[in-house]
Amino acid sequence: MKAKRIVAAALLAALALALCACGQREKAPTDAVSVWFLESEPFAGQLTELSEAYNRKLSREQLPVSLRSFPDEAALAGAFDAARPDLLLCSHERAFALYEAGVLTDAASYLGPAVPAYPEALGLYSACIGRSFFPLGFDTQLLLTAPGVDVETDLEALLARARNYGEESGLPYLTADSFADLLYGMLLSKGKELHGLRRLDISEPDYRAAYNLLAEAAYTGGLAAYEAPAAELLKAGLLPCAAARSSTLTELKGSSLNVSPLPRLEEGPVYLAQGVGLAVTVREGRSPRPAAAFLAWLCDPERLAGSALSGGLVPAAGCDGLEGPDALSGVLLELAREGEPHLPEPGADYPANRAALEAELRSAVELLN
Repeated sequence: MKAKRIVAAALLAALALALCACGQREKAPTDAVSVWFLESEPFAGQLTELSEAYNRKLSREQLPVSLRSFPDEAALAGAFDAARPDLLLCSHERAFALYEAGVLTDAASYLGPAVPAYPEALGLYSACIGRSFFPLGFDTQLLLTAPGVDVETDLEALLARARNYGEESGLPYLTADSFADLLYGMLLSKGKELHGLRRLDISEPDYRAAYNLLAEAAYTGGLAAYEAPAAELLKAGLLPCAAARSSTLTELKGSSLNVSPLPRLEEGPVYLAQGVGLAVTVREGRSPRPAAAFLAWLCDPERLAGSALSGGLVPAAGCDGLEGPDALSGVLLELAREGEPHLPEPGADYPANRAALEAELRSAVELLN
């Protein structure tokens, strides 16, 4: 019996050691820089690649980056209510709202000279830029055209061509990923804001003129609305022209499709944009230093601009001396150097009404077709 007890004890000890070893192999880091994001967020793919590259070069004193993605807004909001990540990949609208709510943490002093040299005009939107929110780039609509299609530089001429094309062929010529953004961009080129509420906008002559240009093209079938992304429609050869989100155009390399800045009603540098960046959401009592170390590495000028271009975004900073390796990058760099992003703010009418306006415009286009 004694011998059996000794053997059993030895087996239990061996099993415990084996389980301990397995636990050590599968154990996640005891601490890490946590970064959360929506799966659909522009730059999500680039963030994954960048975090892997950062983790490969870590010193013993630095914490690795740990990513967590969420399928939708509800899941992210629920998790955020229960806990808080060190960094959140989000739009400028969400970052500005979190800043106003007192949720963001100032990390500028930890970055020191690594803070990107953002354009001065960008800082006028919110004091959090370059301190607790670090824009990586800007998502915007660009003009995508099929091979052999003449590129218009005037939006009124483009919509007239769409109207005539629909009238002559009965087929669609133009679509947009966002009709609301297309309409807002038309007003911006006239120096006007869009509320996104017809009862407020209808008194503005420039709104009525812009709306009628869209309606006339839709009436002949030349302007059409689709659920699929505009880039996919052009790749399939379903229509010649589209206003497509730049973040959806990263797979154009090797494609015969052409990309150029979206035409305007009037010349000018301002374009409608959505900022994409990292908000510092470090919880109270936790040092921002590890998160700032990752931000400082990411905000190296060449890395910052290069990663923005690879994500189909207009670089927010760091594009001096940089050359675009492809047509899309060339257009994005042109906007970075010559354009001025307009960022709708959370307290303005348009962000609150954008979704409803988009549904209204799509319904109107379908009815007119």
